[in-house]
Amino acid sequence: RDFTINAMALPLVQVRPQVLDPHAGIDDLQGGVIRILHPGSFVDDPTRLLRAVRYDQRFGFRMEEDTLRELQQAVADNCLSTVSGDRLRHELERMFEEERPELALGRSVRLGILAGIHPSLTDARTIERFAAFTQVSNGEPSTGQNPGGASLLSYLAALTYTLTVGEAEGVISRLNMPSDWARTVRNTVELRQLEPGLANPSLLDSQLVEMVEAYADDSLIAVAKVTESSTVAARLGRYLGELRHLSPELDGRDLMVLGVPEGPVMGKILKELRNAKLDGRVSDADDEKRLAQESLAQGEQIGNE
Repeated sequence: RDFTINAMALPLVQVRPQVLDPHAGIDDLQGGVIRILHPGSFVDDPTRLLRAVRYDQRFGFRMEEDTLRELQQAVADNCLSTVSGDRLRHELERMFEEERPELALGRSVRLGILAGIHPSLTDARTIERFAAFTQVSNGEPSTGQNPGGASLLSYLAALTYTLTVGEAEGVISRLNMPSDWARTVRNTVELRQLEPGLANPSLLDSQLVEMVEAYADDSLIAVAKVTESSTVAARLGRYLGELRHLSPELDGRDLMVLGVPEGPVMGKILKELRNAKLDGRVSDADDEKRLAQESLAQGEQIGNE
């Protein structure tokens, strides 16, 4: 077993079973202590580094002094380099599933454990900022795996927000990420690079939608919460809560009645109608009909020239 507190058992064949506790786990459980079973424990299985921190933070326990010393030595000896990316990713996923993932993630950063997975994972501030914004307003955790209903991948996005493109690809490779994880990391890094444009005072709503609509929700949510730009945060929040749900009142069938042929022309006019609605240039179906007819006439005129 990993630690004294989970190295206990009950003999099922006894009528009145007594706890089998060869490593004094009950004492450590009562004392709130995380203790390894022997000095080579972290070397034998380096994923115990992540589990030690996870249990430590989940229960509000403390690591016994020798255990902490052994952990720090195992980190210094780069023992995590021998662990497969799949095993490390599964341990990270379990951290994301904690009720308060930021506690274990932040502690892992400060102890150098995540840097042992990849040297770029050294910033706990974005995780802590993200968690602060995902707390329920009354301070009580919501139902589900994470506070505020945050998804597992949104925590991954917050963790990787500060990475460069090269660092992101390194983390993706090291953890052998599946496609949804890799997409979240890449999207997050790209969105951070787009922040100057997203903060542009003259940016139209239609331009905002075009810039961000291809990105995964997990990345958009995380960047909206951890960015230091209040403008970017507000715009991404407005996109997620309002703008992406807006669509023209007219649809393809309505345009066909107006004489718009199916195909690229119809797609172009539908996009123009959506942009006009996003930017406040049309207010009802009649406005949209006029705009569609103008666009169709203009297209036909260009085609005849």
